[in-house]
Amino acid sequence: MDGERFPDGAEADPDAQGDAPPPPPDRAADGSPGPQPAADPPAGGGGEGRDGPKDVSELFDLVKDRPCRVTEIEGRGFKRTRPLLVTREMERVREARTLEEIQGHLAECMAALEDLDLFASVEGELLEGDKDSPDTCRLVMEFEEKPPWKMHVGTYVQGHEGSVEATVGLRNLLGNAEHAQLSLDYSSQKSSEYAFQLWKPRLVGLPWKGEVKLFNWLRSNQQYSSFVERIRGVSFGLKCSGGLHSFTYDLAWRLLSDPSRLASPAICEQLGHSLKSSLAYDFNWDKRESSGRPKSGRAFRMRTELGGLAPDSIVAKYIREQVDLQWTLPLFSTVSFTLGLSAGMLLPVGQDFLHRKTAVGDRFFLGGVGSLRGFEARGVGPTDARRRRTEQPSHDADHVGAQARDALGGDLLCSASAAVNFDLPHSSLQWLGVYGHAFFNAGNTMLLCCSGRPLRSSLQEFGASFRSSAGAGLVFPTVFGTFELNYVVPLTFSNFDRVKHGMQMGFASTPFLNM
Repeated sequence: MDGERFPDGAEADPDAQGDAPPPPPDRAADGSPGPQPAADPPAGGGGEGRDGPKDVSELFDLVKDRPCRVTEIEGRGFKRTRPLLVTREMERVREARTLEEIQGHLAECMAALEDLDLFASVEGELLEGDKDSPDTCRLVMEFEEKPPWKMHVGTYVQGHEGSVEATVGLRNLLGNAEHAQLSLDYSSQKSSEYAFQLWKPRLVGLPWKGEVKLFNWLRSNQQYSSFVERIRGVSFGLKCSGGLHSFTYDLAWRLLSDPSRLASPAICEQLGHSLKSSLAYDFNWDKRESSGRPKSGRAFRMRTELGGLAPDSIVAKYIREQVDLQWTLPLFSTVSFTLGLSAGMLLPVGQDFLHRKTAVGDRFFLGGVGSLRGFEARGVGPTDARRRRTEQPSHDADHVGAQARDALGGDLLCSASAAVNFDLPHSSLQWLGVYGHAFFNAGNTMLLCCSGRPLRSSLQEFGASFRSSAGAGLVFPTVFGTFELNYVVPLTFSNFDRVKHGMQMGFASTPFLNM
């Protein structure tokens, strides 16, 4: 349809004064300068004369408190979007009683429309209202809708594993801002992820996005931990506008298997079926200048997950807490200092919880570019020796190196990173966003439950066995996160750690670790 009118049926204000139509505010509905006046300024209002206002903003300052209200909203350019969807978001404009209030409400409406992810551009114009009511106006909105289809294909490398991912989405499925997306991800280590997701922003007119996701994940951990994990399930989520708060409920069936039949005894104890029924709350507070390469600001992230929300005996019952903090301080115009801290704890729920084992799929793992530089992925923390093949030569029986052991993960995690980030001298690298950094990393993870040792001695050992590394390198921003090419020197490490001395490259997809 070419246009939709939404009158409110309000009568003219008998106390209104003035003969000329009210001039519009100095900003458009999408926040850009405009909308432009549809009529000449009132007599005596100035224009560009020597004694009058010299621009639109000065003219607006003179008349911003003048009585004015929107009696009609007209929308144009709708192809798939139902007009009532936009009407609901624009209704707050009718509450304004002055030009300044109209300007403020329009800014709020544009923020709400942006959350819908439906329009490539939105333009607005205030026109003269009812001639018998000079303090009224009409709001005409011109919408340009985004294409209905969206597609993305990409590749990336993390550690020794390369991946290909593809997503296909449909925007505005039924005309009410519904979104659907099918995503596929396949890696060189035979891991795969398939997911179908439906979501709707501004659910029932509230600043919350509701989503439902069906997923089937196959995660191969044979290289590091000798097991393959298959997860099938459904997820329900609510996320507030801006991402400050979000809630997620997961119901998934998990199966751990050992295709190689060489898994360590600690991993063999975890094999089999389990049910995950968990509720998670995420808090994300971000006041950084940029999430890619912040030069100033602070950010805090917290995730609390409670598992075991079902009576079945095979349901994993646990509480998992993780916090991340980043603080960036500018040193010079091209140099900044960044400090990052991460901590996490996983505990079973129930009596004698310290004597109950946690699920390996829920534990914390440490190591790699996006975690602890100078170590391979999952290269830090508790391990257990893998079983040997019967035909394996006898001289390999003494091989107890890191590659012959399974990474078990930890119930307790703590890591820190300090980095000095600086611009590179070449202008083309600056234009691409490539920058250099020198860093220091430290961290550790360990098992608390079923360790066979008193809790106090375990914590003392945890503090005394921190791993650390230092180095420098280049950082390349990409759509998947930051790609790093570093030279790293491990400073402290354990016998069974998978140490990576020298050149190391990979993705740090978590914004908190882009240091």
